[in-house]
Amino acid sequence: MKLNIKEILADDKLARMAARILGMRAIGYLGVVMRAYETGIITQSDVIDSIQKLVKA
Repeated sequence: MKLNIKEILADDKLARMAARILGMRAIGYLGVVMRAYETGIITQSDVIDSIQKLVKA
């Protein structure tokens, strides 16, 4: 809160609820992957590969 952070990385349900209560936005793994794709950091192939690895895990 002191750092004025508006978003956090969290996939855990309780962590997401806590973030909402504190006025933050929780971004999960897929959200990070999609942002990386949208900004050109990774390719569509990288997105597909990441999602496939997540499903296998």
